[in-house]
This record gives sequence, C-alpha cells and structure tokens, in this order.
Amino acid sequence: MIKIKNILPITILFLAYLLNSSAWASVQDSVGVSHVKKMVCIKYLVQPKETLYGIAKKHNLPVAELIKYNPSLKNKSLKVGQFVYIPTDKAVVPAQTSDSQGNKKHLVAKGDTYYSIARKAKVSVNDLMVWNENKPLKEGQIIFLQSPSKRVENVYTPQNTENTSSSQTMTASTISLVTEIDTEESNVNSEKYTSAGELKVNKEMEQVLVVPFYPNLYFSDVDEKVTANAGISSSELRETFRVELSKSIQPVSYEAFYLLGGGLKNTEKDLEKIYRAVGYTYEKVLNKNGSSTSYTSTSWSAPSKKKTKFEKTYYATQVKDATIFPFLEKKYSADYVVFINQVELIKAVRNGNTTKKFVAHYSIFDKQGNKVAGNKCEVLCLVDTDNMNTIMRECFPRVGRQIADDLPSPAY
Repeated sequence: MIKIKNILPITILFLAYLLNSSAWASVQDSVGVSHVKKMVCIKYLVQPKETLYGIAKKHNLPVAELIKYNPSLKNKSLKVGQFVYIPTDKAVVPAQTSDSQGNKKHLVAKGDTYYSIARKAKVSVNDLMVWNENKPLKEGQIIFLQSPSKRVENVYTPQNTENTSSSQTMTASTISLVTEIDTEESNVNSEKYTSAGELKVNKEMEQVLVVPFYPNLYFSDVDEKVTANAGISSSELRETFRVELSKSIQPVSYEAFYLLGGGLKNTEKDLEKIYRAVGYTYEKVLNKNGSSTSYTSTSWSAPSKKKTKFEKTYYATQVKDATIFPFLEKKYSADYVVFINQVELIKAVRNGNTTKKFVAHYSIFDKQGNKVAGNKCEVLCLVDTDNMNTIMRECFPRVGRQIADDLPSPAY
C-alpha cells in the first residue's frame, strides 16, 4: 500500500503549479495531466465538431506547437473522445496595461516577437509593427497594442465585382484585420529541406508559388449557418479556406509550393512582406494569351433589341514593390507566383433553387513581375448545403483546376 505521507508533498507541489499557472484557466475541461517531452501537459478530451485549429486557438497555441506534443495528429483527423496533450507553460498570456488615454500596452518579455504578441493581443502583425514603427523588440520595452492616436481604420466593404473603376484601389496596409493573421504552419515537412536548411527543388520542373488570400479579403453572407454546422468560428472557417483553397491549385507539369499548409518553414514573415508589397484594384480579365475577355449582353426594348459589349473585371493584385519577385525567386525558386486575391461564399440560385456560390479572384505573375493572367472563378454548389467539408469538396477542386489551367505552358 502506498503511504499517504509520501504522496502528499507531491500532490501539494502539483496543485501549486496548476494554481500558479495562468494557463490553467484555459484548460478547465481537462481530464488529467501527463508528461510529454519532459513537459507537464493537460490531457484534453476532444469534443464533437472540434478541429485541431480550434483546439490550438482555444489554448492560445500555434498548431505546430500542438502537433509537436501530439505527433500522431500530423496526418490524421481528430476523433471525438480521443486525448490531445496541451503543454501548460505555452498558454501563459503576459500582463498587459493601459495608459490614461485607454491605449493598450505590452511589456516585452524575453523571447517575445511581434508575431507572438499579436496572436495573444488578437491584432494583426502588420498593424502592431506600424503602431510601434517596426522597432526591434527588447526585453523590458513597452509597446502599443493599439493605435496611440485611436485613429479609425478603413475597414474594407466589398463592392460589386463587376465594378470597372480602376480608381478604387486598396492596399493591404489599409485593411483593418478583424482577427489576427494566423500563418503558423501545422505540417512543417523536414523532407522539403536539405540538412543545410535549403528548400529542395526539382530542377527539371518549373516552380509555382501559391500565396493565400489576405485574411480580410474573405466575404460571406452565409458564414453563420456554415460555422454553426461545423461548430467553429468565422475566423477558423476563413483560415481553413485559406489553407485548403491554396492546396487545391495543383498545376500539371509544375512543382507547386504553398505558403500555407504546404510544409514550408517560417512563412509568416514572408507573407507579411508579400502583403506589404502589393495592393488590390479592379482590372479587366487577362487571359494567359495576354488578351482581355469581352462579353455581349442583350437588352430588350421595344421595338428592337440592343446588344452591348462589356469587359469582364476581377479583383486583381497590383504590385507596389517589384523587388518581391526576385526575393521569391531566390528563396523559393518561384518561376510563377499565384495570388489568390479575394474569396466570396455567397447565396445563389441554381435551376430555380437556392444554393451557394464560391468565388475566387486570382492573379498570376512570372518571376520578372509581369502579370500573365488574372480572372475570377465562380463555382455553384450542386446542392444547398451548410456543411463546410461538402462545400470544399464540391467547389475547391474546380476552382483549383481553373487557376492552374491559366498558367502558361511549361517551358520544360
């Protein structure tokens, strides 16, 4: 029989650890603890409709960190009732203060980065850097978590996608993010890199780099039902679409790399750099042969009918800093860069019945920064469904094929 006096000191120490950990508040639904990789981890019981991303978000963790302590989840789906181990010391949120004007501030701790602070403060990395003049972070430094001047951000309102006005231009830096940009990779694949840390590239094929849409360029009038059906938040749905839509672009006779969900390391800073280098505006559709597409509409009016020609437009990437292309060619050997510009999930009608339509605007550039194609792809769901997986299964492959087909023919 185990003596109580031997257990009591251990029990007291363990309880003291839990009570003193600010992470404990976020794991109240745990079913015990365990040691994983020499770390005290909470054993979390997976609930219905939960996703890996959702659990990581709930516990203030990057998905990659969660997979580190749960390697079996790397290529498998979650199952209700299984255990997921949550490292307790990773969920601690640093103390935050406010000044007399109500501006939120943060005391920089050792190891803090703009990305880690932005995640915990639920602001965009870009905004955080702008508010603090992109100063190098030092331990003990105080930085702002919101604009000191309390300026009103220009929140983008989606316009009619057939609007041909080129004067309505927006840059990524003027968009106010509702939630933080979560670009932590959930499946970093060491096989993609050499022992020296260099990206492995197939020299016998041309390379295509896929850039996911900027988070605030996702619009939906049906999110509420879709997220309720999946049991996730709108931001989780958006991040799922960012990853899965990117991976649906699989061009034949090219090697494709994905800045989200593709096993690439340290893409968060590169994505921020890319988004700062571009803006967005409405342009005429550009076919891969360099021509624009014209359409003819017929307007009936007595006593005769009138035909009108118009140019189809799409929401296009506009390059502000062309040095981004030599950078991407050097780091990723990118011969072509595919930008997914804007995504919409909206109500639609098919054969007289209501359904949903998925719309993706995209631009394709060569490594010199020349735009070689640009269009928008509109796909109707075959049935009206609120199931997120069904929407992706029905729409994403068709969208991915159209975008891939707009790439020029491979040179070799």
